[in-house]
Amino acid sequence: MKVLLVDDHAFMHLGLRQYLSIAERTGEFGTIEVVGSVSTGAEALAQVAGTDPDLVLLDVSLPDVSGIEVARRIRSGNSTVKLVFVSMHEEGSYVRQGLEVGANGYLSKRSEPEEFLRALRAVFAGRSHIADVILMGPSGVSPQSPMPSLTKRQRDVLKAVSEGLSIQQTAACLGISRKTVEYHRGKIMRQCALKNAVDVYRYAVAHLAGQGRQLQAL
Repeated sequence: MKVLLVDDHAFMHLGLRQYLSIAERTGEFGTIEVVGSVSTGAEALAQVAGTDPDLVLLDVSLPDVSGIEVARRIRSGNSTVKLVFVSMHEEGSYVRQGLEVGANGYLSKRSEPEEFLRALRAVFAGRSHIADVILMGPSGVSPQSPMPSLTKRQRDVLKAVSEGLSIQQTAACLGISRKTVEYHRGKIMRQCALKNAVDVYRYAVAHLAGQGRQLQAL
């Protein structure tokens, strides 16, 4: 597995290399090669073009351009590379922006090695992962609040969210259009009084994660 590190703090590069070393020792990800270790968005884009990494670990705050914008540009030209933010910014707005531009995961710089491994397993299995500390953080709605009456289709969509599936993946699994998925997610947000995608994910995990068999692609 080829990995690109993007952060403007040298100590983070050292820490991420240690986490990757732990991941390699599990034997789950094969040989892990760090193909680049850069500190700016411009360098990151050049490295992606030149090394074709399997995974990019990047910060949100970079000295020249936002990591969100870097991820957007990478995703626009590469649909298969895994993009995982590792950031000190734990606010829901940053997570939402990251997911919207195509990131597969969002970790906190406080995340422990065990969660780093869980995140890698999730993203390479086609799911997303949001840091535990963010999911357990303050929200306008308690994830443990009672679930209102939802239709079977709405529960199917919420279940897909709890499994970390994207809107496109949910549409494929349920045999419906992307617009239909977006319609049901909108209805769920209104009925459950959820403000954004992070609230929806937190709510779905709290209520439905691990219940029943996972959705199977049609």
